[in-house]
Amino acid sequence: MEQKIINLNGKWLIKADKADILEKKGLIYKREIRKEDWSEINVPAHWQTEGYDYQGVVWYYKRFSLNKKMTGKKLILKFEGVDYLSQFWLNGVYLGTHEGDFDSFWFDISNIIDSDNCLFVKVESWVDDCPEFKQVIKGATYHWDCLPIEQQALTDCPEVPSTINARYPNPVFNPGGIWESVYLEPIESIYLDEILITPHLKIRQEKAYLHLQMKIFNLSGRPLNLDGEILLIPNNFQGESFSKPMSVFLKSGENYLAATLEVDQPVLWWSWDLGNPNLYQVEVKLNRAGQEVLFHKELIGFRQIKKGANWELYLNGERFFARGTNYLSNQFLSQSTPQLYDNDLALIEDANMNTIRVFAHMEKEYFYQECDRRGILIWQDLPFQWGYWTGPDLITRSSSIAKRFVHKLYNHPSIILWCCHSESRYHDYNKLDIVLENVVRKIDSQRPVWRNSVLMTAGKAPQYFASLTSFEEYIDKNTSVHWVGWYWGEIEDADQYNPLFVTEFGAQSVPAQESLRKFIATDDLWPPNWEEWRFRGFQTDVYRQNLGDFPHSLEELIEITQQYQQHFYKMHIETLRRKKYKNVNGLLQFHFVNTWPAIDWSIVDYYRNPKKAYYTVKEAFNPVLLTFTGEFDGNGVKICVWVVNDLKQEFKSPLLELNVFSSGRILVEDKVQLQCIEADSACVYLEKSLAGNFKELLVKGTLYQGDKELSSNQNLLAFNHR
Repeated sequence: MEQKIINLNGKWLIKADKADILEKKGLIYKREIRKEDWSEINVPAHWQTEGYDYQGVVWYYKRFSLNKKMTGKKLILKFEGVDYLSQFWLNGVYLGTHEGDFDSFWFDISNIIDSDNCLFVKVESWVDDCPEFKQVIKGATYHWDCLPIEQQALTDCPEVPSTINARYPNPVFNPGGIWESVYLEPIESIYLDEILITPHLKIRQEKAYLHLQMKIFNLSGRPLNLDGEILLIPNNFQGESFSKPMSVFLKSGENYLAATLEVDQPVLWWSWDLGNPNLYQVEVKLNRAGQEVLFHKELIGFRQIKKGANWELYLNGERFFARGTNYLSNQFLSQSTPQLYDNDLALIEDANMNTIRVFAHMEKEYFYQECDRRGILIWQDLPFQWGYWTGPDLITRSSSIAKRFVHKLYNHPSIILWCCHSESRYHDYNKLDIVLENVVRKIDSQRPVWRNSVLMTAGKAPQYFASLTSFEEYIDKNTSVHWVGWYWGEIEDADQYNPLFVTEFGAQSVPAQESLRKFIATDDLWPPNWEEWRFRGFQTDVYRQNLGDFPHSLEELIEITQQYQQHFYKMHIETLRRKKYKNVNGLLQFHFVNTWPAIDWSIVDYYRNPKKAYYTVKEAFNPVLLTFTGEFDGNGVKICVWVVNDLKQEFKSPLLELNVFSSGRILVEDKVQLQCIEADSACVYLEKSLAGNFKELLVKGTLYQGDKELSSNQNLLAFNHR
C-alpha cells in the first residue's frame, strides 16, 4: 500500500512584498515569472538563516513537473511546517490558509494537479507594534528573554519585562518561512488525518483500556465499508501483544471513529530515574476487499500522572521530585537536527535531570520521541508568552492554535502537564487564559492543566482578579519564579523562601572566550561595547547590582560571572532540595542552552560548551544528595548532615566519611555508619557539635553503599553569632 512521496524540497524562488500588493496584481495566476526579480532560497529553512533580513510578507514560488501517470491519482500536498501565516495557490487555484509555526497540514490537489505545475505560497511574519499586546501567537520562538530584544532600563526593575511599558521588551525580529519539508503524497482513497490515543489505567494498574479517536478522510467520493484491526505490540521490551478486529463505515468526506482495546497487565512507562520507559507500538490497519488501504503506527506508553492540591506530583501512583530545566533548542527550529537533540538530551540526562520545561513553544517531533524513549518528563507550555491583545479575533485564533497544539503532542507519554500561558498579564489571565484552559481541559482529562506559569497556588488558582493590584499582590505571595540573588535579594536569602514548585531560577554568566570570539568582534569584546553586549542579552545593570563594578579584563569578567552562577545554583538547589515535600515539589533551572549566540542565563552556551555551572547543577541534582547545614548554638556550632534521596530504593547502613576544616586545619575526620536512608526522603542523619567561636567551616563528605559511592559534596558554612 505504501507509495513513495514526491519531495518538493530544495531550491525555490522568494520575493519580498513590502507593500503587500502582488496578490492584488494577479501574481498568483501567472505561470511564468521574471526570475531575475526573485532570489533563490533553500526549502526547508527560515528565511533569516538563508540571509534574508526581512519582516513582513514574502512570496515563495515553485515550478515542478509531474509524471502523467501520477496526474490521475489521489494526491495531497503536505507542508510539515510554515512560519507563520500562510496562503497557497496551485495552478491559480486557491487552496487555503494556515496560521501557526508548529503543525503540519495538507490539501487534496487530485483535481488541480497537472503535468506542469506552478505553486505560490504567501508567508507573513511580522513584528508586533505593541509587544505587550501581541497578535502573533508563537510564544518563545518569537518573544522571550533569551532572544534579541531591545533592552531599556525601567523604573521598577531594570531590563525586566514589565506591564508598565507596553513596548518592552521589543522583539528585534520574528523567524519566518517554509521551515519544514514540503511534498506530494500519493494516497489511496482513505487518509488518516489525526489519531488521539488515550491509555487509561484501571484496577490498581492491572488492567488498562486503550482509547483511539481517529479523524479519517474518505476521498473516494462514495461511502465505503472497511474491515481491519488494531494491534498493540511491545516496542522496547519483551511482553504480550494485543489485537482487536475492526469493521467501519466511512461516508464520503470527513469521518470521526472511536475504538477501544482492552489490555491486561500493561507494562508501565516510567521516567529514567524511577524505572524503565516501556513503550508499545500501536498499529491501525484498514482493508478493502482484502487490500490494505490504510496503515498507521505510533508509539505510546501506559502511565498515569496526578497533581495534588499542593503540587504533589505522582507518576503511576509514585510521588516524585522534579529536577529539571527550561529548554528551547534554537531560535530557528529549522536548524534543530536529530544530532543536536541527541547531544542536548544526553547533556540533560548526564546532569541528573528528569524533567524539561519546553518553554512556550513546540520542538520538532524527534525531540518528543526521544524524551519518550529516554524517559524524560516534559512540562509542556502552550505557545503563549507575556502579553496579548485580547480582542475576539485573537481569542478565536488562539483557541484553534491551542486545540491543534495539544492534539499534535497528545500521544506522547513524556508530556505530564500542560501550562496554558507563560507569565501572562492581568488582561490575559482574566480573558484569554480562561479560554485556553477550557480548551485544553476539554481535550485532555488525563493530564494536569495549569493556567499561568507564575502562579504556584495551593489548591485551584483564582478564576479571575478584580484589579491589577490584586493580581500583582497574589503573584508576589504565590510566585513560582525564584530569582533570589539575581533580580532581588541575596543568594543566601534562598532559605527564606518555600515555594510549592519553582518554574524558573537562575543567574547570568559570560561564556568562555572561545565562544565569545565567535559572535562578538574583537573591537567590541574588550574594552566592552556595552551596547553590543546588551543586544546579546547581558544585563549590565543587574550585574552591577549583584557583583559591583566591572573588572579590568575579559578573563576576570568570565571567571567572576561563571563563579557567581555556580554559587547561585549550588546554594539554591541544595537549599530547596532539603525542603523536599515540605512545600517544595520541583525545581526547573532557567535555562539550559543559548538559543542564539548570546550572553544570558544558560548553563550550556550556543556552541554546546558547558559552563562551570553545568557541572555544579549536575552535582546538586544527583538523585542521592549529601549536603550540610550549620548553625550557631550558643556554645559553638552544630553541623547537620542531610541526605536527600529521590530514588525509590532505600540504602541500609551506608558509610559516611566526614571531614571538617577551619582555616585549612582539620577539626573532624570521622567514618560513621548511618541509619537506613529511606526511599524518596530528605532527612538529617547526623548532627555534629563543635565548641568554638567559628566564623566559617568547610565540611566535606562522601557517602558509600558498600564499594559504591552514592554522593560526595562539600559546603562552606558561615555562622551568624548574633
